[in-house]
Amino acid sequence: MQDRSLFGSLAQKPAIVAHRGYWQTAPENSLASIDAAAFAGFDMAAIDIQKSEDGVYFLMHDEMLTRMTGTEFPCNHLSIARLQAMPLKRGQGGSGAGFSHHGIPTLAEALKLARGRIGLNLCVKHGDDLVSVAQLVAKMEMQGEALIKVNVQSADEACHMQALEEEYGLMVMARTRFDARNCSGMIKQLKAAGVKVVKARFDSLYTLVSHRADFEKAGIALWVNTHDRVACCGFSDKAALKDPDAIWGSLTQAGFAAIQTDAPEALAAWRQSRLRAWGQPGASDAPRLPM
Repeated sequence: MQDRSLFGSLAQKPAIVAHRGYWQTAPENSLASIDAAAFAGFDMAAIDIQKSEDGVYFLMHDEMLTRMTGTEFPCNHLSIARLQAMPLKRGQGGSGAGFSHHGIPTLAEALKLARGRIGLNLCVKHGDDLVSVAQLVAKMEMQGEALIKVNVQSADEACHMQALEEEYGLMVMARTRFDARNCSGMIKQLKAAGVKVVKARFDSLYTLVSHRADFEKAGIALWVNTHDRVACCGFSDKAALKDPDAIWGSLTQAGFAAIQTDAPEALAAWRQSRLRAWGQPGASDAPRLPM
């Protein structure tokens, strides 16, 4: 498993995962947004993967192209040539966003750009594509620099995750919900499957805090999304920008090793301020912006 040391080797915690790349500087899921995230010093970029009509994997979150290209087509109804001829809208797109000079990248292009510069969290939008995406990652020898999310809420899903990881050698991140009733059982199940990173949803932060020693004993690193649409229990970017210690600080103290966010620059600045306050190594400057 080439990616087993990904989180253990990080000098600073929590790891900063830029949601859909650093879209504040370039269109989301564009090569430029990944490049900007790497240049800024963020630890990872989370990207979304769809498949074109002619079977090429490319970066796009929505099923429809409307928000990011202004065209009324489903993603999988066009060839990669037609897709790459479309300019992306700036930032997160939408009706009020102007067009950029950036186009839609293929997954292979994104992997090549990220190699040796920044880790990638691959959100494969359709489960049927997981194996093919894993094959591409392995073919490009990027197993140590990319991970794939898989739902793991049952023993069967854990076995599927384990088989995928063993076959292709990359880390598969389990996406799991924890609540007060199932937390102990889920930790045991995840440990048995060899899971090392879990993208966690939870009924209460206390549920995870009360089991922190169990997660650590099992060698499981916790990952959380704080972007506003999917945040748990009010631990959102919006709240963090008002009181970062209450949100990002509480999550870090609860044991989260990675935070996926739409506010990576603010999280990086907060992390640096905490490192300085705690006297830890790595406390230097805020993230850099591309020229």
